[in-house]
Amino acid sequence: MISNIRDLVNVVPRLNIFGDHRLARLFEQVKDRSAGVEPDSLRPSKTFNPVVRDRIKRDADALMDRSVI
Repeated sequence: MISNIRDLVNVVPRLNIFGDHRLARLFEQVKDRSAGVEPDSLRPSKTFNPVVRDRIKRDADALMDRSVI
């Protein structure tokens, strides 16, 4: 999931052909919030961190709520 998000935030700015500043800000926020998050910190494992997983989930939910048109 994290890898897919990173791939997406690197592609979407090039697809923003109308220069929508709101969309650009949204993806910058996603990029900033996902930086440094390792996939293992979201999976049940030795390095699993429920606090990180919960933060990412809350951030994703908030971004989805704001992006609904």
